[in-house]
Amino acid sequence: MSTNNLLNFQTTSQGILPIKLCVLDCDGIIFNSNQLKTAAYRSTLSDLNCSTEEISKFVELHLSDVSVSRFVKFTAFFKDILNDPDSETKTTAALEGYSTNCMKLYKELTPEKGAMKFVDQSPTSPTLTFVISGGAQTELNQVFQIHGIRDKFHKICGSPITKIEHLSEIIKETNIDPTQILFIGDGWTDFKTSKHIGCHFCFLKEMSDWKDNVQQMNGYEEMVTRCDTWDDILKRCV
Repeated sequence: MSTNNLLNFQTTSQGILPIKLCVLDCDGIIFNSNQLKTAAYRSTLSDLNCSTEEISKFVELHLSDVSVSRFVKFTAFFKDILNDPDSETKTTAALEGYSTNCMKLYKELTPEKGAMKFVDQSPTSPTLTFVISGGAQTELNQVFQIHGIRDKFHKICGSPITKIEHLSEIIKETNIDPTQILFIGDGWTDFKTSKHIGCHFCFLKEMSDWKDNVQQMNGYEEMVTRCDTWDDILKRCV
């Protein structure tokens, strides 16, 4: 690790990048929660008397881009897929049920040791290290407080505001060049956000359920560094 306020990160194709600001996704990055959250979606829809076939359709929608917020997914599911005339009421009920299930889930998990080591050692922490997640912002702040890690980050950002909107606002506030930002994520929306903003994307494979990551990142090798585990990421911090 560097001793100044820059994180020197060894990329795959651009050599060592001086990083001034770090962004971490939450699920699959700080918590190993992807599969458990899929189970929480199933349980929530089952409680709303959705059929097995309908639940399978939702899970397919969810896994097509796990980083998209629950607000978007439930709305699309009830309104566009099921064409439910009571879609707004069903969406509200699903959001409430899913939030309850998620809070139970997060309490049972512990933050990933590699993620905490990265944050503890990074020269950008905590003032220039952010969490940007598809999870609900109020919920995530409670979760991070419960696990005693809230103070390790400058801000915990989540839905219903999109990741692109959050990161754009952070850049505006900090006036940091996007090329000096590192986004560590495991999903397609994380990659798309990095591409849109123009920052470097570090893909963590270990806990990811993004099945089409190879094909969907094809052609963008210059902006992507692939890592299998948190240990691989830590070794790139020089």
